[in-house]
Amino acid sequence: MLKSIVLIGNAKEVPNSVKGNEGKEFVTLDLAVTIKSKGKESTDWIELICNGFWADFAKKYIKAGSRLFIDGTPKFGAYLAKDGTAKPATKVYVREMRLLNWIEGKDNEPIDVDTNVDEVHNG
Repeated sequence: MLKSIVLIGNAKEVPNSVKGNEGKEFVTLDLAVTIKSKGKESTDWIELICNGFWADFAKKYIKAGSRLFIDGTPKFGAYLAKDGTAKPATKVYVREMRLLNWIEGKDNEPIDVDTNVDEVHNG
């Protein structure tokens, strides 16, 4: 059985590289997912965790404000807020990621990473 979640949102800031207990590097970043309903808007912050190829991809291409499509495995938990109350928290372990906005290519020409992901992955 597989838990899966698909998200579209914006990166809060550049990814943060972290070394795990076994010395393996992974990347974390926060994704803002905004929901509009009945004229109201609310934003949820979701922590993304990337390793392997997706960690390298995130470090190289994601900037603050980057629009992302994420497919991953969710993990639900909680944290203690400053006022001592438990607040829900969601982490997503990334299985697939797409950059939905343009970046500059090798010759400062815009490329669409979504349509050129094989080149990025193999290049």
